[in-house]
Amino acid sequence: MHTISAGSLKSFWNRRALITILTALFLVVMPLSAAFAAETEYYPPSNAASSGGATAWLNPSYIFASDNLYAQSAQQNKQLRLSSFNIKAIPGDAVIDGISVSVEGYTAGGRQVNIQFSGDNGLTWSLPHTTDLAATDGVRIIGGSSDKWGKTWTPAQFANATFIAKVITTGGKTGTVYLDQLMVKVHYTPSPIPITVTADPQTKHYGYPDPVLTYKVTSGSLLPGDSFTGNLLRDPGDDPGVYAIHQGTLTAGPGYDITYSGNNLTIDQAPLTVTAQSYRKLAAEPAIATFAFTYNGFVLGQDETALTTLPTCALPPGTDQSVEGVYPIKCDGGASANYTFIYVDGTLTVKTFNNLPTDLTLTPSSVEENHPAGFAVGALANNDPDPDLFVYSLCGGADDTAFTIDGSTLKTTAPFDFETKASYSICLQVDDGFGGVFTKNPTVITVTDLPETFVSRPLYDGWILESTETSGKGGTKNTTGIFFVGDDAANKQYRSILAFNTAGLPDNAVITSAVLKIKQAGMVGTNPFTTHGNILVDILNGGFSGNAGLQIQDFEALASRNGAVIIKNTPVNSWYTRGLGVSNFTYINKAGPTQLRLRFNLDDNNDFGADYLKFYSGNSLLANKPVLVIQYYIP
Repeated sequence: MHTISAGSLKSFWNRRALITILTALFLVVMPLSAAFAAETEYYPPSNAASSGGATAWLNPSYIFASDNLYAQSAQQNKQLRLSSFNIKAIPGDAVIDGISVSVEGYTAGGRQVNIQFSGDNGLTWSLPHTTDLAATDGVRIIGGSSDKWGKTWTPAQFANATFIAKVITTGGKTGTVYLDQLMVKVHYTPSPIPITVTADPQTKHYGYPDPVLTYKVTSGSLLPGDSFTGNLLRDPGDDPGVYAIHQGTLTAGPGYDITYSGNNLTIDQAPLTVTAQSYRKLAAEPAIATFAFTYNGFVLGQDETALTTLPTCALPPGTDQSVEGVYPIKCDGGASANYTFIYVDGTLTVKTFNNLPTDLTLTPSSVEENHPAGFAVGALANNDPDPDLFVYSLCGGADDTAFTIDGSTLKTTAPFDFETKASYSICLQVDDGFGGVFTKNPTVITVTDLPETFVSRPLYDGWILESTETSGKGGTKNTTGIFFVGDDAANKQYRSILAFNTAGLPDNAVITSAVLKIKQAGMVGTNPFTTHGNILVDILNGGFSGNAGLQIQDFEALASRNGAVIIKNTPVNSWYTRGLGVSNFTYINKAGPTQLRLRFNLDDNNDFGADYLKFYSGNSLLANKPVLVIQYYIP
C-alpha cells in the first residue's frame, strides 16, 4: 500500500508517476501484497451550505480549516452540505476501495452528527456513519481503507461537480456540536501495470545440468525498487528433444499484469570421445589383430552398455604390419540416441630394428627437506638412441610409495625431513615400447639437511633496566617492544633477554652449527660500541631465574656461561651475525627454552647521557625478529 501527501499528489500528472513515487516512499515498510494500493491526502471542502434556517448551522465556512473556529449547531436533524473538495490524482481506471473522513471537533451535551456522501450531486447517497465526538476537542477518523459506505464508486464521482458530503445533526432536544474541520480521503487501487516477459532459448547436452532459465522484459518496465520473484520452469525430461519453457512461479507482484512469451530448451546429444590406443611393434612380430580404445564423456553413470552399437578401431585396409612405418588407427561405427561420437586416431609404429635402453638416470638425485608433496626431485632419462616414446615407472623398491612419476619427472608424495630419514631407495624402470625394458634397482635419493631456524618469542624476550647505577640488579622490565642494550641518562645499564624454544630439536641431534642474528632498529646517544666495548652474550640452558618468561631478576640471574659469545660492531645491512661456537653447543636446550642475555662489556660510561642500541624483538615483523639458526644431524 502507498500513501503520499496532498502537496505531493498535486504535482503528478499521470498514474505511473504517482505510483513510482508511492513505491519509492513506502515499499520498504509495506508488504508486497499491498504494494499497489494507494490513497489520496485528506482534502477539506471549500464550499458549505446550511439548510433548515439561518441558525441551523452557525458559521458553516469555519469547517474548512483547523483553526479553532467552529461551525456549530444546537438543533436536531439540521443539514450542512459540503462540496468542492478538489480531490485530485485518482487514475481513471482505478478501483475505489474505501473512504476515510477526518472530523475535528467536540460536543456539549452529547449531540453527534451523521455523515453521508453522494457521487452524483445528491441524487443518491451512501449509508450514514455517526461520529463519536468527545467533550473536548479532538480528531475522529470515520470509515477506512476498505469502507465504501455501502456504495460502489468510480473515480469520476469524486470530481467537484458530482461529489458532495452532508453532515446532519442527530436527534435529541439538547446539546451543541462544534466542528472545526472535516476532510475526506479516498483509498483506491490502480489497475495493474502491463509488462511482457519473454523467455530466452536454451540448449544443453544430454545428461548435463540444466542451464539457468533466463528471460527478458520485452515490453513495459518495473517501477524503481520492484523486482521479479520466482523462476521459470520447463517441461520434464532429459532425452534429446525440445522442451517448452513456462512462466512457472515467475511474478512481479500484484501490481503487474504479466504477459508471458515462452521459448524452448533444446537437449542435444552428449559428446562422447573415442580415443584409439597407440601401439608399437617390431616388423618381425605377429600382426596386431584387435585395437583397443577408451571412452571419455559418459554421463549419468552410464557406460558402453548405453550405446546401440559399439565403435571399432582398425588400420587402413591392406596395411602390412611387417613393413616399417607409422600407420593411423581409426575408429568409427558407434551409434546411440543420446551420444554423438568424436573420434581421435591412434598410431601403430612398426620398426625393423630396435635399440634397447641399457641405463637409466635421475638428475638430480637429491632433494632438500621440508618441501611440500608434489615437489619435483629430478628428470628421468636413458641412453636408448631411438626416438621412442619412453614410459617410466616405479617397480617395487623399498621406498617407492614416497614418490610418483609424472611423464619423465620424479615427484614426492609427502614432505621429507632429514632428521627422520636421510635417504630413500626406489626401483625405477623404463620401457621403450618395443620390448626394450631396463630396470635400475636400487636408485638412491638423498635428502639434504637444512638448518632449523628458531625465532625469539614475543612476551618472553625484552629489556631489563638496572634499579640503580651500581646495584647490579634489575629494576624495571619491558616485553612489548624493541629491546635495548647500553645505559640510560642515570647511568643505569640495559640488559636484554632473547628467548628461543629449542625443544623441537631431537634428543639425539648432533649440532654442527649455531648462529645468532639480531637486527638493529635504531640508536640513542653515542654508539655504545665506541664507549662501552663489545656486546657480551650470556647463555643459559633453560630460562633465567628458572622461568621462561621475562623476570626483573633475569638481569643478575646466573647463566650457564657468561660472555659465551662476543658481538663486535660489524653489522651488514643492520644485521649482527655471530656463531655460538662449538664449546657452547652443550648449552642449547633440546628439551625446553634456550635463553641469551645481551649486555655491553662496560655497564655504563658515567656521562649521565643515554647511550644505547635498539634491536628488533620477537614482537616485530617476522623479517626483523631475532633468530637462532641451528644445523644438526642424527647419527
